[in-house]
This record gives sequence, structure tokens and C-alpha cells, in this order.
Amino acid sequence: MQALEAALLETAAAWEKDGAMRGEVREIIGAVDETFLERMILVFMDLATGSLVLEAVADDRTYVTWQALVDERLKVLGAGVLYLVSDRAKALIQLAEQGLECLSMPDFFHVIPERIKSYSLVQPGGNNIPFRH
Repeated sequence: MQALEAALLETAAAWEKDGAMRGEVREIIGAVDETFLERMILVFMDLATGSLVLEAVADDRTYVTWQALVDERLKVLGAGVLYLVSDRAKALIQLAEQGLECLSMPDFFHVIPERIKSYSLVQPGGNNIPFRH
């Protein structure tokens, strides 16, 4: 597993270097969030490709932390951001609007289960009476 991880990181670094040398500039459609495993990890993903742009352990999720990490990563990639999808955390809205100077869009992933329930044929609570829409 460690050898595979090292090979993947080496390949990604080589591809990034090759793209930068050719002067490729890509606009990213980004999604940002944090996840909590053993430690807090800030995650920045390119929605168009599904690629992880940034995955970094951090002590906080403030605008200053996000901005420093994202700026460094985008500089390495030679990339810009068209718009940024996030939950409505103030730090992430600020990252989009002030730091990256792009449109901030709300995510909707957390409402999907409720949306699916609205199409259910059975009423919640178990009385099995179909919804009348």
C-alpha cells in the first residue's frame, strides 16, 4: 500500500510539472469541505474531473488557513477557479468571493435524502398511506 501511495504521488507530481512546463492553465470548478477522521482534513476537489486538488491536515478551518493552502496549491498547478461550491460556512464563502474572486455556490448534497423522501409512495411513520401530490 505504501509503495502504491508513493507511486501515485510521484506520478501526480510529474504530471503537474509537465503541465506547468507546457504553460497549461486550467480553470477549476471547485468544491471545498472538511472531513474529520483521526484529524481534520481540508479537501478541495475539481468537480469537472473528480480530481483532488488539495487534501491537507489542518488545525483550523478559518479563511486564513484555507486561503494559504489553496493559494499555494493553485500556484503550483497554474490554475484558477471559475466558481466554488461549499456549505455556507463563512470562511468558505469568503475564500470564494474575496480570496479567489469567484462565484460562491451552495452545495445541496445534504438535502438529497429529504428530496428522495418526498418522492416516496409511503408516508413516513409507517401507516403506509400513499402521498397525494
